Amino acid sequence: MDVVVGINGLTTDDEIKPLVEAGAEEFYMGYIPEYWSGRFGWEIAPNRRPYHEYNYLSLESLSAAKDSVKRFGKKALLAVNEHEYPPERMSEAVRMVRECVSLGFDAVIISNIALALEIREAGIDVPFHISIGGLVNNYEAVKFYKKHIPGIRRFILPRDLTVREIRSFALKSKDDDISLEAFGVGDPCAWSDGYCLAWHSAGIAPFCSWFFTGDRKLTDLRSFFDWRDKIRSGDISFVDSVEPIKARAKFGGFKPSSERDDFLADIVRVCGLCAIPLFKKWGIDAIKVPARGGEKRDAVIDLVTRAMAAESPEECKALIGSEEFCAGSRCYYNYPSEKDV
Repeated sequence: MDVVVGINGLTTDDEIKPLVEAGAEEFYMGYIPEYWSGRFGWEIAPNRRPYHEYNYLSLESLSAAKDSVKRFGKKALLAVNEHEYPPERMSEAVRMVRECVSLGFDAVIISNIALALEIREAGIDVPFHISIGGLVNNYEAVKFYKKHIPGIRRFILPRDLTVREIRSFALKSKDDDISLEAFGVGDPCAWSDGYCLAWHSAGIAPFCSWFFTGDRKLTDLRSFFDWRDKIRSGDISFVDSVEPIKARAKFGGFKPSSERDDFLADIVRVCGLCAIPLFKKWGIDAIKVPARGGEKRDAVIDLVTRAMAAESPEECKALIGSEEFCAGSRCYYNYPSEKDV
């Protein structure tokens, strides 16, 4: 299995090397060029990450990152996976893809069917990875995409699929020569990404997650939007703001009490390592580490890589090294019906 990791701001071999040494094989990137942000604003992102910190803002920096990834013999992927592209944005998205394919990107991660067809109409021959926003929630969706869109290399399985459902995908895909990618760590969601038009970010606790623990009420949304507006106006820095870290650490009931716990709460956040040995056995081709904009990516990639070599969930729990973290509230695939899979 390949480890697929998101990167931002890294452009040199010295910056990319720790991720490669940790086990990363594929690197995906977001790109917001000036011709896009100058016309639509960076708030309307072409790739579900509407923040400067998560994207490359010039062709030069994007090309430098791609070149470094290629020098290590790894794959470079471009994320153009927003849900909707009205006509004025569609043309610029196609322009962006054409620009990046000419640089030598290996594939484009995409959600919107119309954009995929426009790219093909424009004569751009690049493999597609269908993103979770493409709503491949069942195998009929796989067959639909394969019938109508040429050149699909991989399907990224949505966050809300269970381990049992992923096994079903894996068994069916063997006969159709289809590559599948599943989440290994990150933030799962109670909702289906393809139907959600909220700002999408692992860097903050989205307001919909505030109510999962019962600690907050609807009236508390005011403080969320006040904090968001301060970031937009420049009164506080998104990176330096401590509020998202506090909210994220609180979410799930895990109370950090050591440096290791801080790493688990703030960096790993939610873990699916125990499922990776099963995914490997079933033939899942890639494990996603959605760390674009994240810290200590090499440490997270190392955990996933080591889980790939594990033979049982117990070995994966030993990698985490925290019984409290593994008690259930931070488990990515923690569904009661999955205990006998």
